[in-house]
Amino acid sequence: MRVVTLVEHPFVFTREVDGDGQCPAGQLCLDPLTNESAVLKGLFQNLSGPNGSVPTELKKCCYGYCIDLLEKLAEDMGFTFDLYIVGDGKYGGFKNGRWTGLVGDLLSGAAHLAVTSFSINSARSQVIDFTSPFFSTSLGILFLGGSGAALGWFWVSLGGFWSDLGLALRWFWIGSGMTLVGFGMVLGSLWGCSGVAVGWFLGQSEVILMWFSVGSGVILGRSGMVL
Repeated sequence: MRVVTLVEHPFVFTREVDGDGQCPAGQLCLDPLTNESAVLKGLFQNLSGPNGSVPTELKKCCYGYCIDLLEKLAEDMGFTFDLYIVGDGKYGGFKNGRWTGLVGDLLSGAAHLAVTSFSINSARSQVIDFTSPFFSTSLGILFLGGSGAALGWFWVSLGGFWSDLGLALRWFWIGSGMTLVGFGMVLGSLWGCSGVAVGWFLGQSEVILMWFSVGSGVILGRSGMVL
């Protein structure tokens, strides 16, 4: 089985082979800078031959979390594999009527399996199959220290956006907060809530209400779920 990977820290690393062209640690892989199936087949045939006649500059040692997963999978399923690094260094996109990167290698038959930190999206899912995700992450935003003083603590999260987009988000959040106030007043009267309950709701500051609307539309908690 021919397996393609893409170097992406911390999932896949590479290092140079030793003086004998071998890998004391990690998995021997090739960096052929091509996705031609015939060329790859010839290189791996030469590599497995008695002389191992493959240029040293094409040899790498691949290691990391994804390589460990691949080795464990091969051990459990009882198969052997030849590993190489994708020639164009891309994950895969549809451009000029053809797929590039890892997806292109899979569709062309150059590789039978791809193992790396490979994001799942709808376009790729239509042409190749994915395993269940083994790692999930979420986005975070960093700000220069002290930027909150100039923008105000409530608006600091908008400092990285273009001015027109930031303005639109400000009006959206203000509108959402006022809508919550309106719903609270209407529902409170329809449900016959006590005057104390309705008074407590209306007594909350507009900042708290708008902050609730902001928090309802962004990623919260450790699970990375959108609430």
